[in-house]
Order: sequence, then C-alpha cells, then structure tokens
Amino acid sequence: MNTAWWLRTGLVLLGAGVLVSCGGDGQGQTLAGKPAGSETSEEIAARIVDSDGLPVAGATVQLRPEGFVAGPSAARDGLDLVSDENGYVVLPAAPQGRWILEARFGGKGVVVPFLLPAKGGNALPAMVVRPFGGFRGKVDLPVGCRFARVRLVGVDRVDSTDSAGNFLLQNLSPSDSSLTLRITRDDDESMIAETLVQIKPSETIDLGMARTPSFLLSDFEDGLKLGLPWPDARWYLDVKAWLVDGKIDTMAKGRSGKALRTSFLGGYNGVVFLNANFRGSRDLLGLDSVEIWARGKGGVSLYLYSSDGTWPKLLDSMLVDDSLTWKRFVVKPWTPFAWRELLKPQFQKATGLAIKLESAGLKEDISIDDIRLYGVSTRDWH
Repeated sequence: MNTAWWLRTGLVLLGAGVLVSCGGDGQGQTLAGKPAGSETSEEIAARIVDSDGLPVAGATVQLRPEGFVAGPSAARDGLDLVSDENGYVVLPAAPQGRWILEARFGGKGVVVPFLLPAKGGNALPAMVVRPFGGFRGKVDLPVGCRFARVRLVGVDRVDSTDSAGNFLLQNLSPSDSSLTLRITRDDDESMIAETLVQIKPSETIDLGMARTPSFLLSDFEDGLKLGLPWPDARWYLDVKAWLVDGKIDTMAKGRSGKALRTSFLGGYNGVVFLNANFRGSRDLLGLDSVEIWARGKGGVSLYLYSSDGTWPKLLDSMLVDDSLTWKRFVVKPWTPFAWRELLKPQFQKATGLAIKLESAGLKEDISIDDIRLYGVSTRDWH
C-alpha cells in the first residue's frame, strides 16, 4: 500500500517555516501542497509560547491523527516538527478531520486536539506549555496476561503496567480536553480497559480502577438470543443442507455454561453463517477488537455488514484445530492503523456482523462461546 507523505514522512522546520522531507521519497522538495486524490485542509500555523506569552524555540511538536495508537509504526503515522526562533510551526496541508498536536520543551508541554479545516482560518490559537502532569491507576489483568500496555490515544507514547495491573504515567503534556486512555493485553493487543482522562499540570491524578466500554454479543446461555437492546434480538442462521441432521446444537457444553456447536457431515464441505442484525446503521468506528472463544476443528471467519453499498467486509479468519481445549481468538480490524481511514465508511454505517463456520469435509465439529465486542457500547442504541 502506498502511504501518503503526511503519514510516512518525518518533517523538520527550517528557517521561516519551509517544511522539507527528512525521510521517505521526498528528495528534499517542499511539502506544502495537497496529496493527490484526498480532500485536505490548507496549510496552517501554530505558535508555541510559555506562560508569559513568550515564544518557545526548539520545542518538539508532533501531529497525529485523533485515533492514532502508538506502536512499532508510530514514526510513519503523522508529522514530527520543531518550532522556529519565534515559536512557530507550519502544518502542511493534511486530510480533513480530527488531529492531536503535542508540543514539549524542558519539562513542560501541551496537547491540543483540533479539527481540520481549523475554525480560526490559517492559524491555531497559541499553545501554552505548562509543567508536565501524570496519572496512576489499576486494571484487572485477564488470566494468563503478564502485564498490559497503557497508551493515550493520539499521543506517541507506550507504557506498561506491573504484573499486578498497576500503572503510573508521568511527564505527560497537560491538556484542557479529555484524552482517551486505552489499556491492552501484552500478547495480542486486545483491549482490557478504556476511559477518558485529563492531564493537569504539576499533578498526578489517581484514576482508581480502569474499565472498558464493551458488550457481550452472545454467550449462548439463552440459546440464540443476542446481547442487543431488543427483547427479540437473535442470531439468524443460514445453514447449508449438507450439515449432519441439519441442526445446530445450542445446548453444547461451553466454557462455563452453554455453547453453540456445529457438526458437519464427512465427505462434504459445510458452511454455516450466524448473522447478528443491528437494526439500522450503527457507528462501530471505536471498535477495538472482537473476542471469540472456540474449540473443535474447522474454520471461523468474521464479517462486517454495512449500509454503504459495499460487499460484506471480511475482518479476519482463523483455523480451529483443538477439540479438547477452548482457545481465545481476537479479531483486530485496525491493523495496520491506516485501515481505520480506509474502512471508516463501513464501520460508521455498520448494520450487522456475521460469523462463518466451515468444514473441509472431514466430519469436523466447531463450538463457539462468549463473543464480546471491546471499545463500543450499546447504551446509545435504540
């Protein structure tokens, strides 16, 4: 995939604000124009000042998309800038949308979320650096999780909890707006907790226990009933005729109760779709991951349906190859990060999810249980 310069290139401010590539394939050219084929803002300026209103020269400034999550590819997801002798940085034309701008200098900093195009025209309000702040808290670590990774969404930093789930983040740039704190497992990066935090200068805030918005789509304790806010919400089954007995067992033994088991007839390929209808378009852009527990032998795939007129989107597929032990599978739709922009229309207009179970004609059984969505909640669904 060819990534636009504003995602792949680090930039340095020279002299009076000309931005020149220091990586990628820019070949030293100025980068003030609009990327071809994308709707972008105009070039704008930001000024970094101290509490007395004096310019801060040499501040490190990072521009990141609002949904940016720090990781191995962090250097490619945004712009790195340095303020000039008058405290200015110039932000080249970038795609319209929400962004996070952070400036740091000498134990002080500031984080400012803003919208492109900027309401103030070609300049953002002055960014005032203040002493660093921080926060502490705790998260319940899942069984088998050694520690968790702690991030502020939109900020280029990764910290870790200890083995008991305690975390302490210091030297953070203050912000007058709330930022999203996201805590994920160390092994597969699926979400454990998420909450909003506001960094205050010279303070270390105690957040207490951090939790996450999530909902259990299905645990099969009530058969095919779904964990959606409608009394009659159920899985819709699309069962192919070559299934053994043509039935699905919803009374199978699960991880701690019941599960759904599908048995296939040997000698024939078999396919079952379990469809969950959201009854209208729902915004799943905040979706972090989908957790599915499975055992048996066969294939399991997850699809997203949307109202934007596109075909169902395959989010991930996995091979189940253990008939005795329940295994946890995690679907991460945002890998790499650029997919969030590419798939935004489908996730903003999601109409349902489907789980596909299939055999290769070897008389397999597949059982699934405890399907949970992390990063979204149904509290606003009607």
